[in-house]
Amino acid sequence: MHLSDDFVHKEAILQPSPKIQIVDNRFTIQSSDQSRRMLVELNTFTTQSTSKKFINAELEEGYNTLMEIKRLRKDGIKAAPNYKWKLFRTTPNDTLYKYQWNHSIIELPQAWDFTTGSSAVTVAIPDTGVLLGHPDLEDKLVPGYDFVGSRYTELDNDRGIDSNPNDPGDQLPGGSSFHGTHVAGIIAAQSNNNEGIAGVSWNTSIMPLRALGKGGSGTEYDIEQAIRYAAGLPNDSGTVPAYPADIINLSLGGGAFSQGTQILMDQVRDKGIIIVAASGNENTNIPMFPASLDSVISVGAIDINKRLASYSNYGDYLDVVAPGGDNTPDINGDGDPDGIISTMGNDSSDTRLQLEYSYNYAMGTSMAAPHVAGIISLMKAVNPNLTPDDVDNLLTRGKMTHDLGDKGRDDKFGYGLINAKKAVLAASSLYNGEDEPLPVAPPLLVANPKSLNFGVNTTSTILSLSNWGDGELEIIDISDDSDGILFVDGDGLGDYNIIVDRDLLSFGTYTATITITSNVNVVRVPVILQVNNNSDTNGDAGLHYILLVEPGTLEPIQEIQTEVDNGSYNFRFNNVQAGEYIIAAGSDSNNDGFICDEGEACGTFSTIYQPTTISAKKSRSDIDFSTGFNVFYQSQAVGKEVTSPKRGFARLSKKHKLIK
Repeated sequence: MHLSDDFVHKEAILQPSPKIQIVDNRFTIQSSDQSRRMLVELNTFTTQSTSKKFINAELEEGYNTLMEIKRLRKDGIKAAPNYKWKLFRTTPNDTLYKYQWNHSIIELPQAWDFTTGSSAVTVAIPDTGVLLGHPDLEDKLVPGYDFVGSRYTELDNDRGIDSNPNDPGDQLPGGSSFHGTHVAGIIAAQSNNNEGIAGVSWNTSIMPLRALGKGGSGTEYDIEQAIRYAAGLPNDSGTVPAYPADIINLSLGGGAFSQGTQILMDQVRDKGIIIVAASGNENTNIPMFPASLDSVISVGAIDINKRLASYSNYGDYLDVVAPGGDNTPDINGDGDPDGIISTMGNDSSDTRLQLEYSYNYAMGTSMAAPHVAGIISLMKAVNPNLTPDDVDNLLTRGKMTHDLGDKGRDDKFGYGLINAKKAVLAASSLYNGEDEPLPVAPPLLVANPKSLNFGVNTTSTILSLSNWGDGELEIIDISDDSDGILFVDGDGLGDYNIIVDRDLLSFGTYTATITITSNVNVVRVPVILQVNNNSDTNGDAGLHYILLVEPGTLEPIQEIQTEVDNGSYNFRFNNVQAGEYIIAAGSDSNNDGFICDEGEACGTFSTIYQPTTISAKKSRSDIDFSTGFNVFYQSQAVGKEVTSPKRGFARLSKKHKLIK
């Protein structure tokens, strides 16, 4: 019996026994037929939980039900909870779930057959705060705190720290990032509610903590205070939560090692709290912190093709990878970019008087880490005793992951791609005292992505074939019906290079199907591509302004104006003084002197919501990034009233001071 199990409180089922008395003040028998199992209503709780604290009365009632059943068993009565059964629900009814490719790639629907999480498990999110009124989050939140104390970054008009962790926005180009809100939605958005998206865990509680302010930046000290609060350790607020977090997600970091932070992480881990952190978005093997610290699970990012994302950090400190997405392509052909969609806010309009609660795409290791934190919260739901050591042990033994790259651990993928089903089963087996191989699943051929969209400009992409079960699987045949348009290069299981030849095609849209036959099953992958009219543009999003920006003030230092050249915008900054800079690019359709307004192209290196600061010490030629247009899905609920400041970066050629 587990408190995380789904059962009817104050009820029990009794096996026939002469020890059962028709009149017993401990319970009321619903049927007088003692020849079969009987449903009883528990009248009183003899064993009370006065020495224990619970997050709500419902959990306490469930605990007392189990304690009363145990007492009946001690008296020789065969009693059991009245468990709730249900149809297997692998597909939630959330309206935007069809865009959440990131769930199927880590076998989340299969994990939901075993658990959808528990409200008794809490994930803390030290970040930009959370939009507390977002309809897909407001019922999932426990009390948090705002630790942004710097007058240069706080933005919420409340001088100093306070008990309101709501995200006031961070004045990034194109509108605020609402980064913490996006992270929270990935972990535990309200699910199966016919609204928005589904979270990794449907029932996990979220502790919102604001530690990042203007520009999505914050200080080590403020972040440390938020972590201490989450762990129930002394902190500057002078208070601690009634119940410390079980898991802390850190979708943030920097390049400087701090011995003080390492000591804090060790203290948090010693309290049994599991820490998950993003590896960073610099496409480097240089350690970033806190992800590279001992006591922390470091998470890298993969794209929809299960390849290491172009921005993801890697190296010998990397533990695991999870979906981080890419907002540039639409490989699966669903009409939206292959980023990670989650809860957001929209304050990007100059004239908007209402903050819109919305949903949008983001990409980065910041999106990958909460997938892992959410899955660990599912593991805690089936195994409340799960410790950081348990997670490390299961992870290193491959019981939480699907292996990618070189066999075993490697520096690109760590121990592999997080797998929700394997992780939940492993945690459950551990709770039941079992340490045996996971149940053998039959071999199953899986293609990823499930469909291919070459669009207008793409000429090649990767199709991955893998065995998501056990046992032998053999590829017998691969064919397509494209009449020579497609070339499929590969053999057996693994990555196939799919190449398209448009040379002999006229203007129009073309479809085909790649059919892969194995000794177990047949998989069909739909393909779509377009050929443009010769007069059409080739990846042209209009005149772009590429800016070298001072990160503290967001003032432009240099500007390049450029047109598209074969789908790309080329740039070069000369005579740059030594220092730290951000590189931003975008269009200025309304010619107001600012790029990245709503409806304008926008991008920063390395991702729009996580601009990477570049140190100008030597020449670099690896600064590639994409610009794109925001895709907002508005919630049915209206947000709070706001006075929206002008967003974006000021152009140097028509310079205005950024309105703050």
